[in-house]
Amino acid sequence: MAKTKTIGIRLALRREGALWNAYVANEGTMDRAFLIGSIALGAVTAHPEIKDGFMQLMKQVLAVAVEDVIGKPLAEWEEKPAPEHERSGHS
Repeated sequence: MAKTKTIGIRLALRREGALWNAYVANEGTMDRAFLIGSIALGAVTAHPEIKDGFMQLMKQVLAVAVEDVIGKPLAEWEEKPAPEHERSGHS
């Protein structure tokens, strides 16, 4: 049976003002997170297909970066809600 290895980073999507921002962040914290993409919040709230497309693009950006570093593609994604301390309020 193949073992899965966690790499300790995540894609964090956050509503910040009029933007929906995508960050690469360490697991469990936004300390030292860095921005990899932004889109107008109105576009993603009014058009689910744009929201899905942005999410897929940001996953692809992260996956390519990880592959460049570790030398092999990600085997799978684990999707889960943001920690409660990151979901309350808006920046």
